[in-house]
Amino acid sequence: MSDLSAQYLTIWLVLSIIVGAIGSTRTIGLAKSFFWSLVLSPIGGIILVLTSERKLASGTSEEAGVDAAESISLKDQMLQELKTEYQAGRLSKQEYKFAQKEVISRYPS
Repeated sequence: MSDLSAQYLTIWLVLSIIVGAIGSTRTIGLAKSFFWSLVLSPIGGIILVLTSERKLASGTSEEAGVDAAESISLKDQMLQELKTEYQAGRLSKQEYKFAQKEVISRYPS
């Protein structure tokens, strides 16, 4: 094996390990991200890793990539929009209460 191909192989392997480490924080996991990075290329592996969902601290995946800090502000924003629609008369009281409960249950504090 020539010196140049040994260098390319080493770079490929190191980049695949980095992709695997990044994948360990995602639902794809370390082993799968490392494997696909070796097979496809580190660039293909990082694309796969970045398209998978992040893991929450408890080990579950995030919903649509929204983290906890963003979900709080999103929840407040949605509740404010519902209130505005209700006050403008575009929602009945029953629709407003139902939608409010849905937002609160979907984005717990």
